[in-house]
Amino acid sequence: MTTSTSYNDEVTQVLSFSVGTNSEFDLSHSKAGSKWRATCRMIEKQPGWEHLLWGRDMYDLNVVNVYITWIDGESAEAFLAAPSFATIFHGIASSPVSSTFFRIRGSICHGKPTEALRLYNPISAPLHDHDDFKQQLSTALQDMWQPNGQERNVISVARGRSISEVKHRGQEALVYLVLLTWSSLDDMYRVKNNVTSTYNLSLLCLKAMAMLGSEVALYPSLMEHEPRTGCTIL
Repeated sequence: MTTSTSYNDEVTQVLSFSVGTNSEFDLSHSKAGSKWRATCRMIEKQPGWEHLLWGRDMYDLNVVNVYITWIDGESAEAFLAAPSFATIFHGIASSPVSSTFFRIRGSICHGKPTEALRLYNPISAPLHDHDDFKQQLSTALQDMWQPNGQERNVISVARGRSISEVKHRGQEALVYLVLLTWSSLDDMYRVKNNVTSTYNLSLLCLKAMAMLGSEVALYPSLMEHEPRTGCTIL
């Protein structure tokens, strides 16, 4: 069920790594901050690069995720295979850098609280189970956009599935990724505290259905290296 990333559609590469407990890479005046800006500029010079967003997980401040949009899968693979990839995060990352490719639909806005939900299902599951899960996920997200629903506090949704399998809990898995951009953290918690909200009735049920579990990250905002305005299509 492995799928190559070598096609002409846009590809979003999600990089994950840890930083030291006292890392100041996200402070512009720090030495590590200068190194991080240089790292971002290096990525932005790669052939096929379109956009870069990054965030530090509120649930684990040592974890950083970088979302890079490429014009096609070949550009993404070339970046991953380049000799410079092995050293580009030196001085920033304190762990190996993991990489997962997604084909993303939808948009997210930078500068707002963003929740990233990963749902894992084993490759070995029957194809109809994957199709059924994908359909239920699509329905749940559509329900969140019903007029006058409390989830109108979600100002944008992006979703996708990993292009190829990843290793998770000792098994080969496909990852379903959902990015919810909220109007504010207060609005997010208000929805989550309502047990009858679509978020709780639908998305949490899907988390329970994910056969290999789920992971959640929350960013106070997704940041751009070069400031821009408006929403970004991934």
